[in-house]
Amino acid sequence: MRPTTACSTTAFAQPVYTVRLRAARDRQNARTSCSSRSGTLTATLLVNPIFARVVSRLPVRRFIPIVYRVFAGLLLLFAVAVKV
Repeated sequence: MRPTTACSTTAFAQPVYTVRLRAARDRQNARTSCSSRSGTLTATLLVNPIFARVVSRLPVRRFIPIVYRVFAGLLLLFAVAVKV
């Protein structure tokens, strides 16, 4: 991915997150209990070693575009799921 493409993707994603997704996230956090947050903590602790291994084996120039695409896809899926 060229640097200009990465910058334009970031410039597009930030306002979408700030305006649409942050409000949905805040509403969801107000409704959830502490037990669901402990599930998030557990999932994070389980996935972190796998993520660390992948990061250590891939070159940075290959890894960063993959991460950008994954997070952009997840944001789009979240937006569709919430039906913003």
